[in-house]
Formats: sequence, C-alpha cells, structure tokens
Amino acid sequence: MTLDTDLPAVLCDHLSAFFGTETNMINFHEALKVFQKEMGAFRSNRFLKPVYNKAYMAAVTEIRIRQNKRNEVFTICKLDGLIETAEPPVKGETHWVFFEKNRFGPVSAGDRICFKLERIGDLYEREKTRNLYVTDLFNLSS
Repeated sequence: MTLDTDLPAVLCDHLSAFFGTETNMINFHEALKVFQKEMGAFRSNRFLKPVYNKAYMAAVTEIRIRQNKRNEVFTICKLDGLIETAEPPVKGETHWVFFEKNRFGPVSAGDRICFKLERIGDLYEREKTRNLYVTDLFNLSS
C-alpha cells in the first residue's frame, strides 16, 4: 500500500489526532492546509524520484564495507532519501545501495551517485534498513 492509495486513512488519522472527535468546517480546512503542507514536505524531502527508467540520483551519507563468509567484499552506501516501496516507511527507515566493492569504482560519503535500481530488498526490522540492489552506478562527484 503506497502513501497515495492510503491518503484518506492518513488524513482521517491526522485530523482525529489534531482535533479529537469534534471538528467543524473551519477547523477542518485549517487542518487540511497543515496536513497538505506536512505531506508535501514529507514527500519532497523523504522519497527519491526516478530521473529516468528506474534510474535515481542521491547523495551518499555513509559508507560501510562488509565481507561475507565467502570472502566477497561489498560496498554499502546509505542514501539521503528513500525509494518508495509497496508499504509505507517505518520511522527511522534508511535505504542502502549494495554492490560488490570493485564493481563500479570508489564511492565516498558526500558523493552524489546515479544508479539504476534492479530490486529493493526486504526491510531488516531490527536495523530499520533496506538494501537496494543495482545494475549500474555512476559517481557524479568523480
């Protein structure tokens, strides 16, 4: 379920929390203005939009290097936003581009990257993270 398809439920929850059970039209319109402003800020600052055919641009805020049991080394880049998924994000959720270390060249925190999304991994609930698997990645800061 995306934020767009669940908008009426989100609006009802927001209005109920804002006013309790009693509302009047003046309060409703004021609350609606606040809600629309908050949702616009939430969407524009939180979700990354594809620039073309599953290609996204984002800033890298953190880098991790991990090695698995087969001694394969991976680069994991924390992004400054989220890719929209079928379910709404959990509070504190982060998305990480995951790839073999030497596949696309060096990437550092602070770099801007462009990547083509292959698939989105499941949410790791304990860490509130999702891996993003990519078919291509270009470092725009190099």
